[in-house]
Amino acid sequence: MYFSFFNKPLTKCNRCGFKTPTEEGKCQYCHDLTEVEVDEMLKEHSIKFKGNPTLIKRAYLLLVCILLLLYLYKFIE
Repeated sequence: MYFSFFNKPLTKCNRCGFKTPTEEGKCQYCHDLTEVEVDEMLKEHSIKFKGNPTLIKRAYLLLVCILLLLYLYKFIE
């Protein structure tokens, strides 16, 4: 079944911090990397996802503006 992948228990890796299926026994992200390579991977990952909080703030601001417009439209009617 396609969704059986999503039901697998996950374990957080002590080395890189990413979650990987428990049954594999090895982390699929860092098991073949040196410590220096793991540090580089984590730095790249944090740079790549650094903009997410800004995106969330913008989405929240857009939602507030839409709700405000709907609220004002109700009074104009």
